[in-house]
Amino acid sequence: MDWIKRVWRGGKRPLTSAEMGKARPVRKPELEWEQVEDGSIRIQAPITGSKGVFMRYMAEKMKAPSHRMVELEPIGALVWKLSDGNHSVNAIAKQLQQNFGMNRLESEASLHAFLQMLGQRELIELKISK
Repeated sequence: MDWIKRVWRGGKRPLTSAEMGKARPVRKPELEWEQVEDGSIRIQAPITGSKGVFMRYMAEKMKAPSHRMVELEPIGALVWKLSDGNHSVNAIAKQLQQNFGMNRLESEASLHAFLQMLGQRELIELKISK
């Protein structure tokens, strides 16, 4: 669990469990997303690649896509909708417990891993309360 906290903090002091629980995930505002009829969510995210002049030129010449689609199934969709900066990680974990019958450890562990993945893909940021 400590490695998750270090990734969020960019190698700084790891977050304590209390700090992680109070943190509030926030969707990147520039992302476009929609909810699909089956309860999943589709996110259109810009592809951030190498910023070198040659690589940009080659991507343009090859007509590489500028966006990628990410689809979240119902559990991920709930987390995405609650990642609005108003809900803490603890509050989201409780919603997972209530809506999907998870126990506390399951909800916290899977939520932390999922948030880390969203952070690595630059889809969310984590606001840390002081």
